[in-house]
Amino acid sequence: MYDLKDIIGHENIKEFIHNVLASRKIPHAFIFEGEKGCGKMLTAKTFAKILQCTEDEYGVCGKCKSCLQMESNNQPDVIVVNKSKKNYTIDDIRKGLTSDVQIKPYAGPYKIYIIPEAHLLREDSQNAILKTIEEPPEYAIIMLLTENAESLLATIRSRCVTLKFNMVDMIKIKKYLMEHYNIPEYQAQTSAVFADGNIGKAIRYAENEDFIDIRNEVVGMLKSINNMSEYELMTYSKRIAENKDNILEYIDLMQLWMRDILVYKSTNNDNMIIFREETEYIRELSRLYSYDQIDRIFSGIQELKTSIKLNVNIELILELMLAKFAI
Repeated sequence: MYDLKDIIGHENIKEFIHNVLASRKIPHAFIFEGEKGCGKMLTAKTFAKILQCTEDEYGVCGKCKSCLQMESNNQPDVIVVNKSKKNYTIDDIRKGLTSDVQIKPYAGPYKIYIIPEAHLLREDSQNAILKTIEEPPEYAIIMLLTENAESLLATIRSRCVTLKFNMVDMIKIKKYLMEHYNIPEYQAQTSAVFADGNIGKAIRYAENEDFIDIRNEVVGMLKSINNMSEYELMTYSKRIAENKDNILEYIDLMQLWMRDILVYKSTNNDNMIIFREETEYIRELSRLYSYDQIDRIFSGIQELKTSIKLNVNIELILELMLAKFAI
């Protein structure tokens, strides 16, 4: 855990980390940008573990006190700054970063602050961070993890090294799932394909024993949605909403279905379709859906995901979103 070899793909980022370590010139501030589940947190913690390791300059020994503390998430000089509400408040940043950063490291050479979901930082919180980035103590390193770097102030972006996390090759994901999760090849293949380059999603799919059944259910529902009555749509929405453990899988699959339709409509390229066995049906739908309809569906999916994060009653929102699939 927390070793560069455990990071799947992202070779350019691993090479950057190696080069920075070799140069012995560590920037004080980073932005890790990429979609949820792409490996930002694993990379941040791995980088932090290497920086704090007392026995290995370019890797992790796994035996020193700092490495053992990192394994147990108990390294006092590596701080994950969490938010107390929907967005980070100024108090969250004061408590987790700006007040604490004045205290020198307890043991290691650095104090490292990891801020997940930095796109949820309010402007006042960002300004507080900016002051630290502008005049950091020599031992301070700040890592901002975000799905959208543009949500951060331009003044913050200009003072950070930005590392962008891209999609991981499907073959690498498949191999990783088979080796680390001991699942059969067909399950690893399916999980890798539907993860669409996102290792976090692939792991979630691989760990979910019901994923194949959910996938088949979603495809069947979307293929018959034009013939569903309002009552059937309401009943189906209620069942998905109540299945809280798997609701993200349902939504991801619906989004990937529309992604296939949009991609084929734009490119006429069969090779880019994820639901390969449904190619003929997706071709037909790509002709029937307008770009405006597709955009409305994607907007509905995004609204649904936001509602889930806010922990509100999503049944009605889900029903309205599904209704948009009908042609």
